[in-house]
Amino acid sequence: MNSHLEGNNTTYSKHLGFALMLSFRLLILSIAGVIHAIIPLVFQNTVTRGVEDLDNLLEESVGNYGGSK
Repeated sequence: MNSHLEGNNTTYSKHLGFALMLSFRLLILSIAGVIHAIIPLVFQNTVTRGVEDLDNLLEESVGNYGGSK
């Protein structure tokens, strides 16, 4: 475990917070995607925008997931 944290220059608590935030946002986007699949008029752009936001967040954090940035 320590090598993963050290390799990403982060602490356990920062890593935990980042991973939980990411997981929660993915969960919400999944629920929105299921609802959109059933009712296409609802959440028409939510998943696309959410994935783009997460992509940007991960791009900013490459090599530093949950790190000091």
